[in-house]
Amino acid sequence: MICAKFIVSLIMSVNVLFTPITEFFERGQALINGISVSVSAQTETACVVMEANTMKVTASVNEHKEFAAGHFTKLMTLLLTAQAVENGEIELSQTATVSKYANSMQGTQIWLDVGEEISVEELVKAITVGNANDASVVLAETVAKDEKEFVAMMNNKASELGMTCTKYYDCNGISEKNVTCAYDTALLTAELSEYEWLFKYTTTWLDNVRECKTELVNNNRLVRTYNGIIGFKAFYSEESENCLSAAAQRNDMTFICVIMGEKDKDTMFSQAKESLNVSFAANEIYLPEFEEEVLSDVSVNCGDKLTCKVTNKNTMPVLIPKGRAEDVKIIFERVELIPAPVKIGTVVGSITATLDGEVIFSSEIITAQSVEKLTMFEVYRRLLLELLNM
Repeated sequence: MICAKFIVSLIMSVNVLFTPITEFFERGQALINGISVSVSAQTETACVVMEANTMKVTASVNEHKEFAAGHFTKLMTLLLTAQAVENGEIELSQTATVSKYANSMQGTQIWLDVGEEISVEELVKAITVGNANDASVVLAETVAKDEKEFVAMMNNKASELGMTCTKYYDCNGISEKNVTCAYDTALLTAELSEYEWLFKYTTTWLDNVRECKTELVNNNRLVRTYNGIIGFKAFYSEESENCLSAAAQRNDMTFICVIMGEKDKDTMFSQAKESLNVSFAANEIYLPEFEEEVLSDVSVNCGDKLTCKVTNKNTMPVLIPKGRAEDVKIIFERVELIPAPVKIGTVVGSITATLDGEVIFSSEIITAQSVEKLTMFEVYRRLLLELLNM
């Protein structure tokens, strides 16, 4: 069967801009803010492009199709390791001891010996630059008491992130029962992109561990060639064929392209590169700006303060087509007087931003401070002040 194509063509047209994205998928097309993305009808391949700060999907095909997770399993192992480092539970400099179970791992490995001591940092290198199965187990046993407990942590984290297609049975992807999909992998990669200290490992092409006994080579060739690349993983397996999760940062945007089930490796890297290129070219981050009256103080009836400060509850950025910020329309409604007592977070209104009639941002307007009910003492104090000022 013909290899899947996800080749970006930079052709802008008014008709494209207003065509529903579902119609494009039916015709073998995807749409990234008015730029056509051609996709073959092959059902085996899955592709998704997502902006990590806004979690906006700009193009997708078969994004929820399940595949054997393979080495993508190690992305979750890496995330839990990074969290443990951030929380002070483990340190990169500390050493871990290789168990008999870790030593028994087959497939891609760094040939760890039973009882060998190796630093957490080298283990991180071994699963990011390389795809070492034995190193994954050592990390799992370092973060948790054993792999079984660690796998439970992996599945809990997947559920927390909304990875509904994903199920883990080990920490390294050896079992074919480990399953995931392109969309879930994009969610996981977006979470990993928050840990900037990982980038020096995820963007390394060549390295070594175990006192230069084992050389590591990164299968993600984009780490050598793509501007702004921050990682994360590429591999091949018989079950899922060529798979890639690539993330890059430019102009306050972090775009992720995940491809699974591609028969041809060159095609996979080419379509990932061009999909990232068109996403950066076609989009920009927009932070809604409000006129002063939208977030002006609200008056308080019978409160120990006459007014109460307010703020917008949602401060998330929005992904919009490049150059369209001036076309965004802001609509708001709010009350001007609320009774005391007032708690922080009390809803006093709402804000909605639209672009071409579509809601792109919404937020409640809430109180930013508390106001107590007026006491009789305060009433008399205010009356006295009024009399003295007469």
